Amino acid sequence: MSSLSKGTKKLNIKIYYFSATGNTKYGLKLLQNYLASKGHSCELLSVEKEDTIRYDCDLLGFASPVYGGYPAKIVMDFIGRSGP
Repeated sequence: MSSLSKGTKKLNIKIYYFSATGNTKYGLKLLQNYLASKGHSCELLSVEKEDTIRYDCDLLGFASPVYGGYPAKIVMDFIGRSGP
């Protein structure tokens, strides 16, 4: 039986992302659709359009292309200026 079986809490998920070419956003849309099919809500938020991280969720994530082994600078800057 899966951990998402009947009676399990449905999660409110927020994922902040940057997608230079659209591939990261495409993958996130697939994830969002899957999570919705399991009853979870998943909000995708572009770091280009947001000012700060909102912590009003059960699960918080970040997605970015990788450049030289690191997330995109725009994502790191967004996290840095949002603070704890």
